[in-house]
Amino acid sequence: MCLTSAAFTYNIYSSFLGYKKMQVSNRWIENPTFLAESDSGHSVTIDGPESEGGRNKDISPMELMLMGIGGRTSVDVIKILKKARKLLRVVSRASRQREAVTHLVFLQIFTHIF
Repeated sequence: MCLTSAAFTYNIYSSFLGYKKMQVSNRWIENPTFLAESDSGHSVTIDGPESEGGRNKDISPMELMLMGIGGRTSVDVIKILKKARKLLRVVSRASRQREAVTHLVFLQIFTHIF
């Protein structure tokens, strides 16, 4: 039996939506390259770095995670600024310090909003 895809289901809580189920699936294309698809119909190709057998042609899983954190933070900040009726111009930069041996763990994530 060969694994060709995996599905992940998350129950999330949103202050506007209440509890909501979120589901994503990752379909294996080749080596460490996957097509990730959400239940909302969006997709992204994920590729590992060359050091792990990838081709570094698409976003890595760790980059995607950091982009997601930055995106979620930006959405929250805009919501707060709109409620306060403040001028909107939000740029969010996230950086990370990663554990050097396994490359699987973020030790710290810094978010700067300006």
